[in-house]
Amino acid sequence: MEAPETPLLGSSRQAGHGTFEPSLGLSSGEAAQRRAEDGPNQLDPPPKEGLLLIFVRQTQSVVFLLTSLAAAVSYSCGDRHKAMILITVVVFVCLLNTFGEYTSQDAGSALCKMGKLQTRRAIA
Repeated sequence: MEAPETPLLGSSRQAGHGTFEPSLGLSSGEAAQRRAEDGPNQLDPPPKEGLLLIFVRQTQSVVFLLTSLAAAVSYSCGDRHKAMILITVVVFVCLLNTFGEYTSQDAGSALCKMGKLQTRRAIA
């Protein structure tokens, strides 16, 4: 019985890549041939976001907007000291969150550098 063709697996027989059976996998030679033709079996990393874009997104949060509104109300009521403290805290927290999010974009590549994935050969 032949395995049904799926969009993910495709039909390796029609593409001229030998005889691939999903239950058995590829032989070492076929895997090496496909790796040479198609490249490594990995996804391209997502593009990094810039610091400014991340900071702008941080300033669009509800907490930032409410605290900024509270600072504006405090300033308009004459309590300039409280308004300056609120704005300072909000900007400081936004900068910390921006820096943390920017540096965490490399988490996937850092995990890959820790070690290669080791697999065991299935016994048929």
